[in-house]
Amino acid sequence: MPKHHAWVGDMNGRDASSLRVVLLILGALAMSPSNAQAQGAGLGAAGELVDPDTLRVCADPSNMPFTDQSGQGFENKLAELVARKTGRKS
Repeated sequence: MPKHHAWVGDMNGRDASSLRVVLLILGALAMSPSNAQAQGAGLGAAGELVDPDTLRVCADPSNMPFTDQSGQGFENKLAELVARKTGRKS
C-alpha cells in the first residue's frame, strides 16, 4: 500500500503529480529575482533625472478640448489642479 502524505490526502497519482509540478514552479518563481529588483538596481544616474516634486502627465499636444500644447485643455487644467493640491510643480 502506498504511503499517503497528510497534505496530499486522497489524491490519485495524476493529481499528486500535478500538485508537485505546480509546487516546483511556484518554488522556482519564488527563488528567481523579480523584474522590479532588476530594474531598480540598474537605474544609476538615470534615476536622478526624474524630479519627485514635479507632477508629470502624458497628453496629446493637439486634442482639444481635452489637451493642447499651450495647456488650455481641461485635462491640462485638471493636471495643474492635482499638482497644486498635492504640493507639486506642474
